[in-house]
Amino acid sequence: MTNPNLQPAYAVRELLQTLIEQVGRFNEAQVCCHDITYSAYRMLRTIHQSGSPSLSALAAALTMSPSGLTRLVDRLEQKQYVQRVADIGDARVSYVEILPDGRKLLQTIDVEAVQFVERILAALPTPLEATVVPMLRALVDAAQTITAPA
Repeated sequence: MTNPNLQPAYAVRELLQTLIEQVGRFNEAQVCCHDITYSAYRMLRTIHQSGSPSLSALAAALTMSPSGLTRLVDRLEQKQYVQRVADIGDARVSYVEILPDGRKLLQTIDVEAVQFVERILAALPTPLEATVVPMLRALVDAAQTITAPA
């Protein structure tokens, strides 16, 4: 068998995993400084990006159980970051929308995250810095064409 360290796919996987872990540690530490969990941050981002999703759509997007989602929405409602809105036509459906304080918090966290990435990019030699975004975009595009194994 070939040395796995010499296989490009193995090296890419290991490097991506290391980067994900390092950025993940930063994200969790940085988000917790704002008195919310990383799960709550993910929820705020998803609500903001989705534009007031239904509770069921939000649970699916975050791969959360309905009870776990309800508890997290409750906590964010108490902090006045989000609110539930009933569907006028169907009482069984509720939506979650981000409130101004939630939007402000999300913007603050995102600015800090961008500053972290800027520090990473600044540590790269200039010729490499210019290739990072196109290379990552190509990897993401390629990964989106592949389905997960059954």
